Amino acid sequence: MLGLKYDKVKINIVKRRSLFLEIKRSIMRLAQRKESHTSKLKVFCGFLFATLIVASASFVVFAMSRDRSVVGNSLTVAENALVTLTEDSADGFGKKEITFTNNGSAPMLIRVSYSESWNDSDGFAVNSMLANGANAVTKNWTTEFVRDFVDGGDGWYYYSKALGVNESVKILNSISLVDASYNKYDYDIAFRYEAVQASVAAASELWGGTAEIENGDVTWTF
Repeated sequence: MLGLKYDKVKINIVKRRSLFLEIKRSIMRLAQRKESHTSKLKVFCGFLFATLIVASASFVVFAMSRDRSVVGNSLTVAENALVTLTEDSADGFGKKEITFTNNGSAPMLIRVSYSESWNDSDGFAVNSMLANGANAVTKNWTTEFVRDFVDGGDGWYYYSKALGVNESVKILNSISLVDASYNKYDYDIAFRYEAVQASVAAASELWGGTAEIENGDVTWTF
């Protein structure tokens, strides 16, 4: 009887020891998994942080290398812009000089677009801008605009030269009314422009065009 009891006690001790070892192994496996997950989490967080730094840097470079503005008859120019537009004009029709100047520290590529509109005395748009089949307003473009700005077919005119530091280019001299019957309407011509650093990569990435730049001359392919 004593031997049988002893055997039962011995068996119970072995079972408990085995159970203890199994619990210990389980705890160790959980600890290893936690350590592995923690390590992976650290690696992931490090990767995410590095990605955010690169993305932020890219945004800063983009913001510093690109300038855009929209300018109408009432001239408003962004302060400290790399490329600025200035207007020298008389009231109504006549003299209206539009000039772009590079105030930055590196040559720039620029593109320009413009839109025209007529409004009646109540502010409603006048649909037709034609007088006897022709535009009611003649734009007296400069020689530089006619010769050096390329129509990209996308509403933009691309300057075929890199605008150097402190250099300017004038694109418009004046505007004149073709048909006096339009005097009762308000005319507006608004200019929009963008400028990027004079590089092939910038032209391709931001404007989707191919630019070959050599000695300040730019050849555009669309």
